[in-house]
Amino acid sequence: MFCCKGGGSQKEQVEDVEAEALEATKFPYQLGQLSVTILGATGDLAKKETYPALLDLWANGFLPAHAVIVGFGRSDQTAEGFRDYIKPCLEQAITINDKTKAHIPSFLPMLYYLKGSYGSGGDFAKLAEMLAELEKKTKAPNAKETHRMFYFAIPPTAFLSAAKSIKESACSSTGFTRLIVEKPFGHDLASAESLASELGQLFPEDQIFCMDHFLGKEILQNLIQMRTFNSFLEPLLNAKHVQNVRIMLQEDFGVEGRGGYFTDNGIIRDVVQNHLFQMLTLVAMDLPEKIIGPEASKQIRDSKVRVIKDMLPLDPKEVVLGQYVGAGGKPGYLEDDSIKPEQRAKAKTTCTFAQLVVRFDSERWRGCPS
Repeated sequence: MFCCKGGGSQKEQVEDVEAEALEATKFPYQLGQLSVTILGATGDLAKKETYPALLDLWANGFLPAHAVIVGFGRSDQTAEGFRDYIKPCLEQAITINDKTKAHIPSFLPMLYYLKGSYGSGGDFAKLAEMLAELEKKTKAPNAKETHRMFYFAIPPTAFLSAAKSIKESACSSTGFTRLIVEKPFGHDLASAESLASELGQLFPEDQIFCMDHFLGKEILQNLIQMRTFNSFLEPLLNAKHVQNVRIMLQEDFGVEGRGGYFTDNGIIRDVVQNHLFQMLTLVAMDLPEKIIGPEASKQIRDSKVRVIKDMLPLDPKEVVLGQYVGAGGKPGYLEDDSIKPEQRAKAKTTCTFAQLVVRFDSERWRGCPS
């Protein structure tokens, strides 16, 4: 049995891995001009995950000194105002350590901001002009190559319009252009397949990266290695020795302005079918032959796909849905003021809590007792 509870992230501290140790300082993006644009820069994902991750990259040498980071969002802010906005988010980030936080003063001057709409080609044209101006001011070793990355911390309904605008006006003509697309990737199988197809018509596959930021967490990055090299644990991970495995994801804060987002998506689409199922597959899958080297990522992906195909249909009797109410002086989900009046009826039936049992028909897990 696998038990999944939707919620948020637990506190963690990660170990530093420096760029020099991986010879990342020799990568083309370290030598050419580099810009990173965060679409949805003022959103919950960007301030809690994306910008702290960029700070960590900067602190450990994975971002060159000539890189520029542009936030693109709907709020009306100046670059200075945005830096003041993001600074406490970096200081309070639970996923970076004190050594990394010491680099905040040198990181903030790299940040810029532009107000714009995700569906406006004109605003993306302004973004392209801004990127060109900022890139001219940098002192990259190889100024002939300009590399641009666009991180989509925005709703999936805005993916296509943003990608089309980037294709029309903001791509690099001398280096790579890459799109990093965050979950939720559509709202069901049909919309996900349609979105993948339409994005594929705009950009080749090697320029589009589908991102689940939970896979960057240290415990998940180490899970396969732990299973591979732990001669005591791995032989016991099967139905003969395990009664159940529980995967729990809990938050210690409220909805806090995300009520409108949850009304559109719900907790299952938000964290269960992506984050928690990624965790589930890493525990439940059979280990591939290779976990390092050029074939490793494909073999790991194939092993995860196989265990998902072994997953049995969920039994409604083993699913519990609910909503969080106010506690500790913080409002509950239905009291969140980001839920629009026209969304109120839908919000009453939207789950912000989920617990479900997942079973597998595989040699490893068939017949797990409970």
